[in-house]
Amino acid sequence: MRFAWAIAVGFLILGLIVGAFSLSHPVKAVLGQWLLERAFAAGGTDPWSGADMRPVARLSIERLKVALIVMDRASGKGMAWGPGVVAGTDLPGRPGLSVIAGHRDSHMAFLGKVRTGDVVKITGVNGQETKYRVYGAMVVDSSRWSPHVDREAQSALYMLTCWPLDGQKTTRQRLAVMAEII
Repeated sequence: MRFAWAIAVGFLILGLIVGAFSLSHPVKAVLGQWLLERAFAAGGTDPWSGADMRPVARLSIERLKVALIVMDRASGKGMAWGPGVVAGTDLPGRPGLSVIAGHRDSHMAFLGKVRTGDVVKITGVNGQETKYRVYGAMVVDSSRWSPHVDREAQSALYMLTCWPLDGQKTTRQRLAVMAEII
């Protein structure tokens, strides 16, 4: 009887550990946005001591009731806290091409509901607002694709996340939602 009790307690502890790990990503996503929101309101300061990213913008889509703080970089670890700007692209709201990427199972899950014509509002830490209109979406192979935008002729916003949206494994496919400045 004692042995059965010990095994039951062991499985209970194991289940709690597995459950805690499975909740860490969603909890981190919510906590991260709260901390990033505070740092954004303070003018783009470090969200916490030792953070290697800073908030640079708020991305919002009124129709979908989406409002996210965007970080200055889209690193694998950083994207657990929120979406970020892809290296080599411009900050959102500035002239040129801005690419924002995030995880499909948290912050960027809304991309599956975005429609042509939706307005994406970008608010910088300085309060400046820039609006973009969604004009299309496509699934691309991230190992061979790069956006084709004349950096000097227009400003554009691309939002990326892994594809398929309900997938469980990492793939090279990305959903790219494209918007142009209005």
